[in-house]
Amino acid sequence: ITGSLPNLSGKRVLDVGCGMGSIGFMLRQAPGGTDAWLTGADIYQPYLDFCRRFSIYDELLAGDVTRLDLEPFDVVVATDVLEHIERPAADRLLARLEELATELVIVSTPNGPDLRPPVGDVESEAHVSVWRVGDFRRRGYDVRGIGCRLHRSCRQNHMTLAAWYVLTPMA
Repeated sequence: ITGSLPNLSGKRVLDVGCGMGSIGFMLRQAPGGTDAWLTGADIYQPYLDFCRRFSIYDELLAGDVTRLDLEPFDVVVATDVLEHIERPAADRLLARLEELATELVIVSTPNGPDLRPPVGDVESEAHVSVWRVGDFRRRGYDVRGIGCRLHRSCRQNHMTLAAWYVLTPMA
C-alpha cells in the first residue's frame, strides 16, 4: 500500500509502538486529525500510562499487535518500531500491519546498522535488527529518506547534528 497521508477525517488510525504519543500528537495536527479515531498500541505499560494521562489517543492497546484480535484500520503507522524487534518477528509484525491497513502503511526505521543496547531499564528500547531500503522496496513500499547517513558516526557534537538537519533534503 503506497501513497501520501490522506485527510484523516473519519479515518481509523493505528499507531503501533506509540511510545509517549509524539506521532499521535502529530497525527492530530494533520488535516482531519482532530476528526480521526486514533488508537495507540505499545508493549511498555509506562508509555501507555503517559498517553492515557494526556489523552493523546482515543483508545490504547497493550501488547503485541500480532497477537491481538483487531478490526482493520484505514491507516497504520509504525515509526521507529521494527528495529526494536528481532528480524523474524519484525517481518511477521510488518505483514500483520499490511493486513490491518486498508489504505496506507507508514513505517520508519534506520536505514542500515544502528544497533544499540537497551536504554535505561527499558529492554524494548534496544535496536536488535537491521533494515535497508531494499527490504521495503521488495514489499512494494514507496521509500523516502530523511537525514544524512553520515550522522551515525558523528552524533556527539552540535555541528554534525546541525549538518544532519541541513543535509536532510538531499538524503
